[in-house]
Amino acid sequence: MNTPDQDNSDLTRDTDPSLLLQMYQLHEESAQKYKSDAWSQTAWILTLSGAVLGFSIDKHVSQRGGAEAVIITLACAVAGLLLAGYAWWVLNDLAAHVQNHWTKANNLVASNQNLMPYIPLAGKAPVVTGTVGKPKAIARLLWIVMAFSQGHVVWAVYAFTSSQESGSAAQVKCPP
Repeated sequence: MNTPDQDNSDLTRDTDPSLLLQMYQLHEESAQKYKSDAWSQTAWILTLSGAVLGFSIDKHVSQRGGAEAVIITLACAVAGLLLAGYAWWVLNDLAAHVQNHWTKANNLVASNQNLMPYIPLAGKAPVVTGTVGKPKAIARLLWIVMAFSQGHVVWAVYAFTSSQESGSAAQVKCPP
């Protein structure tokens, strides 16, 4: 018996076409679920990242760039970068799952031409065999994650340099 990660090509030779259609639909629905999960998980992680950035800005403004604010700003920048790294990892993992399901669905259709009448758009576009590329929706989410990480870095650099210009950064004692 095949596990979900194995190729389904040996199952398709003598399998009932209605079962093959169900397998195709399962792969397509699973890919859609993973894409939906990518949006929701990214929204939660970036909401938390935005809250960390907002907290950092609030502390810096309320303390007028004091030494404590610089430390908090740098800690928040590190936390923001860790959140961005986690979001990047989650999105790449979900993209791999989507690619896997799309590839399996396409290979099912390619190996069973009698499924073509039941597949939407199958007659209008060529069936792609082999590995499918990264979903564009997830690639766009990766750009947003990158923008959030750059926002944390830019804010930390600005906060540190503005504190240094006002002389408060000289009070920060760094370990040797």
